[in-house]
Amino acid sequence: MRTIFSIIAVVFCLLTTTTILAKQPPVRIVVDAYGKGDYKTIQGAINSLPDSATTPRVIYIRNGVYNEKLYIEKHNLILLGEDREKTIITQAIARDAWRCLHNEDWGVATINTDGNDLTFQNLTITNSFGFDWKGDETIPCATDTVAHQKTISKSGHQMALRTMNSTRLKAINCRFRAFGGDTVSPWNVQEGMFYFKDCIMEGGVDFYCPRGWAWAENCHFISHTGVAAIWHDGSRFEDSKTVLKNCTFEGFDGFNLGRYHRDAQFYLIDCTFPQNMADKDIYLVPTPNTILWGRRVYYYNCHRTGGDYAWHKDNLNTAKGAPTSDQITTSWLFTGRWQPEAAPAEAKAHARLRKKMADGSYGPILKKDVMPANLQANDFSKVAIPYYQTEGPAWENDKVGFRIYLDVRNGKDIFGKTTAALVMDTVGTYGDKYYHHFDPRWGMDVLKVGKSLGAGSLAIQVKTNAGKDTLIRLGENVGQTLYQLVKDEASVAVIRLHYKNWKVLNRTYNLTEEISIRPGTYYYESKITMTGLKGDEKLVTGIVNLKSKQSYSLENNNYKVLFTHDKQSENDDYLGMAVKVSTKYNPVFGQTSNEGDGILNTYTVSMDIKNNQPVQFQFYACWEKTDMNFANKTYFQNFLLEQEATAIIKKSL
Repeated sequence: MRTIFSIIAVVFCLLTTTTILAKQPPVRIVVDAYGKGDYKTIQGAINSLPDSATTPRVIYIRNGVYNEKLYIEKHNLILLGEDREKTIITQAIARDAWRCLHNEDWGVATINTDGNDLTFQNLTITNSFGFDWKGDETIPCATDTVAHQKTISKSGHQMALRTMNSTRLKAINCRFRAFGGDTVSPWNVQEGMFYFKDCIMEGGVDFYCPRGWAWAENCHFISHTGVAAIWHDGSRFEDSKTVLKNCTFEGFDGFNLGRYHRDAQFYLIDCTFPQNMADKDIYLVPTPNTILWGRRVYYYNCHRTGGDYAWHKDNLNTAKGAPTSDQITTSWLFTGRWQPEAAPAEAKAHARLRKKMADGSYGPILKKDVMPANLQANDFSKVAIPYYQTEGPAWENDKVGFRIYLDVRNGKDIFGKTTAALVMDTVGTYGDKYYHHFDPRWGMDVLKVGKSLGAGSLAIQVKTNAGKDTLIRLGENVGQTLYQLVKDEASVAVIRLHYKNWKVLNRTYNLTEEISIRPGTYYYESKITMTGLKGDEKLVTGIVNLKSKQSYSLENNNYKVLFTHDKQSENDDYLGMAVKVSTKYNPVFGQTSNEGDGILNTYTVSMDIKNNQPVQFQFYACWEKTDMNFANKTYFQNFLLEQEATAIIKKSL
């Protein structure tokens, strides 16, 4: 959101459970210009939705002409038209006139976006200023400090689409219309990823002008005026590029194909040019900008009606890495960070424990197992393949994976995922290095646990003979650890760990932890039951703080949430973690020491626990490479607010 998020947030709606929230179908709102839908205006439908969601919300727009300027700051949104030629969103805006009254572009286009994961489909999006033009007009211009006026012409910049910080934006079977320049302006040179398919784009100078990474396939470009049709800015990263595949062009006699002012990288594959296109290659405009990476304009199998020009001959072999035309795909362009063409994977849950066999491979998924007594942590400098795959049980869904070290450490860890596919059956089968480094195909082990409680590990707080509280980790001095796969279904996966005869000082406990995960969520749920309690103990869990600067808390009458948000992944990415616990367990938040022996570097949550009475909590892990929105702390806070009716956000420790 562009508006600043207040540190005190009031949320009035009450949600019953996060499980119900996760299982709801995608929102579908109908917009009808004649009042026969949920809303008459598209903006009204957009405004009715929460800022973010874990699944796309669909706004279905029936045929009609919608005279609206749209501001989209929401995330995970699909604007789906009934018919491209009959579902029309239109405004008349000259950028020069707009900038005389405003210091920024927010509002300069028919559609203005600052949200991520947006899809536009079956729509005509028009900036009609140039088509409506009746003659040049000179207007007062407060931002022109010299002439204090500006002449507005037919061919100036007229944006149908202008993105601000948006990324992962798709347009499918859309028509973008303007007479002037910069019609389609997906501008996010830092991290913008844009996908256009089966679209028509028309306008003046630089009317298709992406910044960052852009893909256009089966698109038709119509040049009305100006010195060039297409443009690119890839100046932030050497790898940035724009790809046009199987695209066609038309325009006024002698129109130029393209140009650039900054570092850019063009790939035109299987494109068709008209006979009246100028004999002029994509060119660098004289500029004071430093061009770091040289000229990078590449063609393959591009032809012109009436005969080819020499400059668009095949030259892919001169590009970095010499890719073939078959290798130039969306996966190649976005380097695995985004798969805009992939069908949504079916959301599933899964759990597994596999043991090393005599030949060094891993055997079948176990339904039950007994951990060897006092099993020590694996030494990867001596043994590449540990006793258990990923050193213990793992559980995952389409969003995130977790594991627990089934040894004396008993630490819980996080596997960040970049794919909705289930991956934990193969992760860890090739030794340590396989999952401790980022793999764009699936993700990585994102957390360093150290001597902390990691991602929701367990401990008990008891009083010593001297009357002082001490914190003891679950793991050592356990008589026997039993594992059971309770349920492994697409809708839910459940494992149970039973720790028998856990010796703590002069006491003996039995503890059972049942861990469950459901599809579509960013958390697992833990249910703990104990016996042998004396009545003065506290059950403790927590969040590792090796790389976080502070913690925060959220609370209402029903729940308390402890959370962190920082660049705290092993890949130096943003990672949000949270523990949510019912207030009926009287949770108290604290912090361990960062030096010495025992449990260190942990923000703690202590809870009341009684014999044979279960205690439950949820542990959230939200990684920016799973959803880029999680790089934003405000987004993560709002996400947690949506998960439960939490009324107050507080800075904690």
